[in-house]
Amino acid sequence: MSHFATNWAIRQRGIKPGLKVVLWHLADCHNPAYGGTFPSQEYLSDQCEIPRSTLNTYLDQLETAGLIAREQRRKEGSHKQERTRYYFPFEKEFARFSSVNPSPETGHGEGEPESRNQAAPSPENGDSRVQNLDSNPVREPVKEPVIEREGRERDADGHKAQPNADLIKRVQKFCTGHGYQEGEWPKWESSTVGHIAKQFALLSAEDQDAACSHRDAFLAKCKREGVKKPMPVANYLRDRVWEMLPAPQSADAPRRQSDGRIAAPIFGPVYAGVRMLAFLNGPVDVAMPANIREIVQTSFDARARTSLPAATRYAHGKGLSVGAAGELVFPEDFEAQEYERRRLAEGFPEVTRLHAAARDRQHVSVAADFERLKPLCEAVPVGSDMWHDWREFHLRQGWEWLPDTGTMRVVYFPKGGPDGLWDFERAARSLVAARDHDDAA
Repeated sequence: MSHFATNWAIRQRGIKPGLKVVLWHLADCHNPAYGGTFPSQEYLSDQCEIPRSTLNTYLDQLETAGLIAREQRRKEGSHKQERTRYYFPFEKEFARFSSVNPSPETGHGEGEPESRNQAAPSPENGDSRVQNLDSNPVREPVKEPVIEREGRERDADGHKAQPNADLIKRVQKFCTGHGYQEGEWPKWESSTVGHIAKQFALLSAEDQDAACSHRDAFLAKCKREGVKKPMPVANYLRDRVWEMLPAPQSADAPRRQSDGRIAAPIFGPVYAGVRMLAFLNGPVDVAMPANIREIVQTSFDARARTSLPAATRYAHGKGLSVGAAGELVFPEDFEAQEYERRRLAEGFPEVTRLHAAARDRQHVSVAADFERLKPLCEAVPVGSDMWHDWREFHLRQGWEWLPDTGTMRVVYFPKGGPDGLWDFERAARSLVAARDHDDAA
């Protein structure tokens, strides 16, 4: 088994799930000491839970895609065919065999491989033709022979634990933190996705859900206790650590405070609802000095005496230009422009407070009734198309964008994207009106 090979296989994109399962099982049998992988077709067919005819079709497609190269081997002195050896693109022997055309009938390449060494590497035959072990600085021994590993891992009902493509994808998200509030599981790559997936496959569907639902609570507990490197993911699954944790509270669930308010998690649904409602309420009036031109001119002159580029940047920030002689040029409607600029920059004190809490990575205190806004918001993956739609909408409105989200993979926005903002506003104001009516009663 090679950690590098299985991690490489799981990162391949643009292939069908069935092909990825076959590629992963090939990589799981990779021999880093000798190079290549040579499981039997019976083993691959059984592990991938597909008939051999389908397996050969998938192997053809993997070779056509340039993800494997196949070497047909025969016993020396006879025409008896041995197991096919498969090479991956990161191996030096890959280029040698990648041009071999596999036979549709057998799924194997044709022709005798040219080699000065004997066909099968072994202690009797000496070093393999694939690598010069004396010049190979990395030697990762095979942890367990393929034959001994076949059928070894079984679930509680005695069935083989087979990680399929969907399960492997779920385990990937579990490890990388995609869709979880606590982000990536620290140092998870010290193991392989394949090994973790096998532990996950041994669990019942209910236990898998429980392991996932407690994941963020476990990592949050580690952070609180100063644990920088939590236990490996496979150990968390194998030892059923989630059973020792209290019932998980949703990562976006607000905490009740003694004054009746709630502490809402940053970037969660309540936070998103309160923030967007503050924007929709519009900017508040800001104080505008009567001698604003004199104030700006004085600030410009002070900067110009030290650095003209700094003074120019200051002027541009105010929407002003600098003349050829270095003088500040005011437009006729400067007061109106400056007032509008200040309204956008200073007129959303509630948004400013929410953003400050996000930068400090602290929950934010809001009225308990704002929890009613939670169903009106949805999770949006950071960096997704919807994420960029919201960012562009903020820019068009002149609104301040979100602070740095750190390791968080998802944040919340009103449902339906910017196009559905009117529906959010109508529903949110209805809920707020109902709250005010209850308070009056």
